[in-house]
Amino acid sequence: MELERYKELFISEAEEYLEQIYDILAKLKKGHTEKELLFELMSNTHSIKGMSRTLGFSEIEKLSHKLEDFIQQFTDRQPIETDALDLLFKGFELLEQMIENAKSNSPQDIPYHSFLKKLETAHPTAQKQSPIPNKEVSLPKLKTISYARVKTETLDNMLNIIGEILICQNRLETISKTFASRELKAILYQMSELVKELHLQISIARMMPIKILTDRISRLINNLASAAGKEIVFRVMGEDIEMDRAIIEGIEEPLLHVIRNAIDHGIETPQERENKNKPRKGTITLTISKTKDNFLIQVEDDGKGIKSELLKQKAVEKGILTQEEAKKITPEDALMLIFSPGFSTAKEITKTSGRGVGMNIIKKKIEALGGNITLSSQEGVGSRFVFHLPLSVSIMPAFIVRIKNYFFAIPVNKVISNVKILPEEIFLQKQKEFFTFRNSATPLFQLNKLLKIDTPLQADEGYLSVIVVEIYNRN
Repeated sequence: MELERYKELFISEAEEYLEQIYDILAKLKKGHTEKELLFELMSNTHSIKGMSRTLGFSEIEKLSHKLEDFIQQFTDRQPIETDALDLLFKGFELLEQMIENAKSNSPQDIPYHSFLKKLETAHPTAQKQSPIPNKEVSLPKLKTISYARVKTETLDNMLNIIGEILICQNRLETISKTFASRELKAILYQMSELVKELHLQISIARMMPIKILTDRISRLINNLASAAGKEIVFRVMGEDIEMDRAIIEGIEEPLLHVIRNAIDHGIETPQERENKNKPRKGTITLTISKTKDNFLIQVEDDGKGIKSELLKQKAVEKGILTQEEAKKITPEDALMLIFSPGFSTAKEITKTSGRGVGMNIIKKKIEALGGNITLSSQEGVGSRFVFHLPLSVSIMPAFIVRIKNYFFAIPVNKVISNVKILPEEIFLQKQKEFFTFRNSATPLFQLNKLLKIDTPLQADEGYLSVIVVEIYNRN
C-alpha cells in the first residue's frame, strides 16, 4: 500500500516534469537560445531518472539517463540543432509512453533500444560520456512555491459537499423568514459569504492552464502532418488562460478530433495549395478566450472548406432531409447537419474518419459539459469550429421551472429573457409554433409536450409564461 502511494506520487510528479519539458522543447524549437532552458531541461530529466531509480522502474531510468547525457552535450553550444530537437521530442514521447504504462501497470514493451542507438550516434561526443570529477552543473535557482498535491476526485467531493451546504443554507434562509431576528439574519449572511469564498477557493484549485493541452496538440499536428505529407503551421492565442480541469479533460477528445479532420480533409497538400495560389504551408489557428459568462475555443483552418450542397445531398441520401427540405434549408443550417448521427461525407473509412460517428460524439461531449458547438465554413477559404463552454462544471446558477409536481433547472447563462405573451400571439410556420421576440420569429416549444407531462397549458391572467433560451447562438 505504501509502495502504491509512492508510485502515484512518482507518476504525478513525472507528468508535471514532462509538461515543463515539452514547454522547454517548444521554446527551443521557436529559436530561444537561453542556456538556462537547457539546464532546466536536464534538471527535469535528471529528476525523473532519480525518482524512477528509487521505485525500480529500470526502463524509465535507462531512457531518461541517456536523454540527460544527450542534453548535456549542448549546454555549452548554442543554438541546438533541429535534428537534435526532433530526437529529443521523440525520446520524451517514448518516455511519456513508459510512464503511462507504469501508471496502468502495463508491461514496458516499448521498442526503444533502436532509439538509444540513434542517440549514441547522433553526435560524436555522445558515443562516450565520461564523468566530470568534482564539478557539478550549475542549475538556475527556481522560485520555491509551497503546494500540496490533491486528487481531482477530492476536489470534486469538496464541491459536492459545498453544494449540499448551499441547499441547507437556502432552507435555513426560508425558515428564518418566519422569525424577526436581526442576529439570525446577520449570521446567515455571514455564512453565505463564507460558503461563497470557500467555493471560490476550491474552484481556483481546480484551475489549470490550457497550455497543457495545446502543447500536446502541437506535437500531434507535427506527427499527423508529417504522416499525411502536408506542411502545417500551428498558431495558438490565449494559451495562458486557465480553465477548470474537468473542462480541459472533457474537451481534449473533441478538440483533437476536429484538428485531425482539419489535417485529413481540410488542409491541402503543398502542391494543391500552390496550384490554388495559397501559401505552401497550411495554417491551423487555435484561439482561446474568456467572457463574463463562458469560454470560447475556436479552431480555424485555411483549407478547402466544407461544401454545404454536398452536405444537403448526403442528408437526402441518408433520409435525414427530404428533397423539399434540402431546397429550403440555409447554408448555415446545412453545415450543422455534419453533427447528425451516422452522417459522413468521407469516401473512404480510415482509422480516424469516415464512419459518421465522430462529429455527433463531439457534439454530445460538448453538450455534456454544458456547452455547445457551432460551425462556419467557406468553400476554398477554410472552416471554423467554435466551442462555447461554461466557466465551471461544478455549481452554476439556474432558473427553476415548475410543471405540476416536477421542478426543472435551466442554466441562467442560457436564459435570454422571461416574457409573457397572449395565446393569440402564437402563429404557425411549416406546422411549427412561433412567436415574435425582438421583431424576429422565434420557435416556441411547450415544455409539457416536450417532456411528455400530461397537463394542459395554463395561462396566468390570460398570459403564457415564455422563457427564451440561447441554443447555438440563436433564440
